[in-house]
Amino acid sequence: MPAILAHHLFGEDASVLLPEGMLANQQDLLAFLLGNQGVDPLWAHGLASPGVAHACHQLASRVHTERITDVLMSMRGAVSQLDEDERSIGRAFVLGIAAHYLLDSMAHPLICAQEEELAQADAELAACRDEVHAIIESDLDSWTLWETRHLTVLDAPSSRALARTSQVERIAGVIVSHMAKEIFGMELSASEFAKAVRDYQLLYKAIDPPALLSSRLLFFVERLGLKRSRLRAQAHVITTSDKCASANLEHRPWRNPTTGEISVASFPDLYHDALFAWPEFSRCLVVGDKERLDLMVGGIDYYGRAL
Repeated sequence: MPAILAHHLFGEDASVLLPEGMLANQQDLLAFLLGNQGVDPLWAHGLASPGVAHACHQLASRVHTERITDVLMSMRGAVSQLDEDERSIGRAFVLGIAAHYLLDSMAHPLICAQEEELAQADAELAACRDEVHAIIESDLDSWTLWETRHLTVLDAPSSRALARTSQVERIAGVIVSHMAKEIFGMELSASEFAKAVRDYQLLYKAIDPPALLSSRLLFFVERLGLKRSRLRAQAHVITTSDKCASANLEHRPWRNPTTGEISVASFPDLYHDALFAWPEFSRCLVVGDKERLDLMVGGIDYYGRAL
């Protein structure tokens, strides 16, 4: 996946492609942009009991790899169970989740291809694939922020991408909890998603920008126990360069790890492919056309792999 910033920027671009009135007010927009982070915050939910944290991590993993259409339709169904004055917020959040899936599924093959190439070239990199993956994603994040908005994380801190109201948090939590039970048979309190979002925001406040003394100290402590720092890999460097090796701007051939297909697509190409698909994808979800939605998902998970 691109990480927190690219998903937020994609959400901003996707929001203007929705029919007029779909996002009726600022709170709807906040819900949509929060949804654009997907269920990724669940992976960051560490300030919880071990059992709850494990359940959140497991749910995030399953959402990314199982029953994509069913998950989206379940979330859509949860909106109809909300109070009438909450449904526009709920619908906006679910649309954001769908947008997160689109960008993930289209961009991930490029990211995974680069990860695989680096792992094959260096045994040490092969031993820390998670960190390599996170570095590629954060690299794309920082570059996309500069390329599209001419901003850095000093101007637009990554933690601000999680702006929301307490009502948006609560409604999102109800929808995620409903989906967890209906699709995966998992009992998860509706309050946990809101707590996970707060943990996710706290994480990025702690690690960005990585040059801060407090950030460097955090990375050092993590390395003492793990010999490497996943947090440092997730942190966003400050860049004002139009160049980005991870974005494949030179259109160098790469191999899709799942299909073996050779592509020369750059990250901007894949980003715009997702935007191109977005109006029809979102329409299918809004009207509940599961058959057409499933056709557009095409049996592909968030990582661009066949389900």
